[in-house]
Amino acid sequence: MTTRAESTTGISRREALKKGALVGGAAVWAVPAMQAISVGTADAASAGPTPPVPTVPADPPKPCIPATGLLLCTVWKWGRPCLLGVKIDEHGVIDCIPTAKGDRDADFLRSLGYATWSKPSDLGMSVSGGFLSGKTGLYLLLPTLASFVKAWVSDINLCTPSGGSGHEEAHCSGGKVIFTRYA
Repeated sequence: MTTRAESTTGISRREALKKGALVGGAAVWAVPAMQAISVGTADAASAGPTPPVPTVPADPPKPCIPATGLLLCTVWKWGRPCLLGVKIDEHGVIDCIPTAKGDRDADFLRSLGYATWSKPSDLGMSVSGGFLSGKTGLYLLLPTLASFVKAWVSDINLCTPSGGSGHEEAHCSGGKVIFTRYA
């Protein structure tokens, strides 16, 4: 019978660990190779390419009054939603969007898929509006409980008779629909 200190192969566990440590220890304890990358002072001081300086146009676009602003909004009447069509012209006159075929505004709305809309008076409503301060545009106030659908600015440019470049804006903010043209 063998004792705990003796092994059947003739080598003790302690001796095997010592020999393994001698043979394998050299491989395990080899000095690791390390590399360091240094940034030179010239590299650290350079900021890279200089970004271009933005140019400001000598004569930036100015807001002016568009020819016409068109507004569609939804109101609840007789238990159903009704589409209300209103326009305001360059003189601040508020009117309904005509529904007759051949009318420029009506044809424009039909080309966008809007088939019918009502006049404010047909729905027992009124719409107010006018000029923005400094006459920089037009505005319409949404009727009470109306929901904004869409608004457009006419493509006729009254600001620059020569038809110069510019852009138009129509947006709703806090129940106020604003129509502006920049030229």
